[in-house]
Amino acid sequence: MQRFLNMACLLFLASCAAKPAADSVGVKRQSATIEGFVRENGTEVPISGVTVFAVRPSDQPQLHTTTDSDGRFTLEGLDQGRHLIGLVRDGYVVPGRLEISGYPFHLVTGQRVTGVVFHLIPAGTISGRIVGSDGKPANRVEVQLLQKLYLMGHAQWSPVNRGGTSKNTRVETNARGEFRAIGVDPGQYLLRFVPQETPLEGLVVGGKSPSPLLYPGVRDVSKATPIDVKQGRETLLEDVKLVTEERGWIRIVVLNESGESLENFGNWQIKPPGWVGAEYPFVDERVLNNYKEIQPDSPGAFDITATWSTVKGPLAGKLRVNYQGADLMAKITIPKPESTLTGHVVLQQKEGAPPSPLTGVDVAIGPDISYFIRSGPDGVLTLPSLYAGSYKLGAVRGLPPDTYVSRVTQGPRDVLKQGLNVEKGETTLEVVISPGAGVFEGKVVDGKGKPAQNALVALVPEGALKDRADYYGAYQSTRTDQDGEFDIRGITPGSYQAYAWANASAGGFRSDDFMKPFTGKGAPVKLEQNGRAKVDLKILDGAP
Repeated sequence: MQRFLNMACLLFLASCAAKPAADSVGVKRQSATIEGFVRENGTEVPISGVTVFAVRPSDQPQLHTTTDSDGRFTLEGLDQGRHLIGLVRDGYVVPGRLEISGYPFHLVTGQRVTGVVFHLIPAGTISGRIVGSDGKPANRVEVQLLQKLYLMGHAQWSPVNRGGTSKNTRVETNARGEFRAIGVDPGQYLLRFVPQETPLEGLVVGGKSPSPLLYPGVRDVSKATPIDVKQGRETLLEDVKLVTEERGWIRIVVLNESGESLENFGNWQIKPPGWVGAEYPFVDERVLNNYKEIQPDSPGAFDITATWSTVKGPLAGKLRVNYQGADLMAKITIPKPESTLTGHVVLQQKEGAPPSPLTGVDVAIGPDISYFIRSGPDGVLTLPSLYAGSYKLGAVRGLPPDTYVSRVTQGPRDVLKQGLNVEKGETTLEVVISPGAGVFEGKVVDGKGKPAQNALVALVPEGALKDRADYYGAYQSTRTDQDGEFDIRGITPGSYQAYAWANASAGGFRSDDFMKPFTGKGAPVKLEQNGRAKVDLKILDGAP
């Protein structure tokens, strides 16, 4: 067969050689193109050397181009559909980079979008000097940047990366105790300083060593001073003096009652009660003498979870400690899971008709100990090993188009309202998917009536939908394309308020505090089964 293909190629070589140019042109005509300019925000000065690219997974063909001396670019070869276009250049950042993955475009085959103007802003710089308690320069002190972002409606200080530089190396002080963080997105930050060199006396019980500090030299986040980074400017900080003190550590003794091997040191997370997500930044960790040790920056109550992965599922232990700054010995027990979860994922086509099973639907529960289940043949859910306790329903992925999660039950218990209560033994979970999800579409304009690209559009549930107890709830959001248009599908039928912002935090609309200034400014949206609503929105001024 391969020989036949080689001969065929030779026979048609002449005609094949005559057609590549025409075929190439045909491919370009079939694909879509975006062309335009990249300029500096405010000055409109063209920016050369900007990489303009389509945001894609690493296993897909990568498309990118570079702006010329006039800031001009042409990005070709884009398929029909929705694309996110990103920009990168040393010394510049995308405004609001931490809230977006790229600028949305909706393209059709053969379309050529022209006249696009992207704006970048000059990145800022933070510099300063750190000295030890003896006044001498402190070498190898890591400088961490934290910014207040909304996560699931909670405003939290989160670690962030510098956006205006291709260098991903962390920032540390040199032998003179100096540091310089370049490529920082303009905005407000906390700075945390973590000494990387610990003297030998600091490794023994009761020994003293330099402590992590927040600028201007405090350990409690509530006493830290935020730093305003301006675009294109360097912020020079006052010297920070490290404090050498006896550092109290939480030493964890693991009691393995599971009967299975616990390889390595496992995965650990520590956070105060109410913290959303796993990453709590104000803590130091180390392994010393085969013990896991944890040191929060400030006293308080903390929840600690340790997990080990096994073929049967995670092994885990949890405990709450009251840390007051002194050394603390804590024991965490890793018991054997004694619960199982079974159930089904089904599609309820018509009322009264038997449901049909759905295969390949991913169901997640958590969040402290997370489990992921994929429905198998006949829609069967099987989780052979998990711990008893209270869980929330997480993401449900892989649904057929235009369907939604209409009901999740554990016997008579409504999991969407009451959560999942796993007891010792077998727990049954039934996930019902329904067709007829709602569609919300429209257009967003700014104060001058012009289409607003990349505006955040959010659907905030009301009534019974607002009281849902699952992790993500019925909230929905998207960003507008180059024409200011948006389209949200897969919406659970019910009542909502729709909002649009130019610069709001991506997760802020889930926060009641964030939404207070916008009370009464939303557009009511009610979607019935198979409902479709079209509403034009205006950018809300004064976004926090």
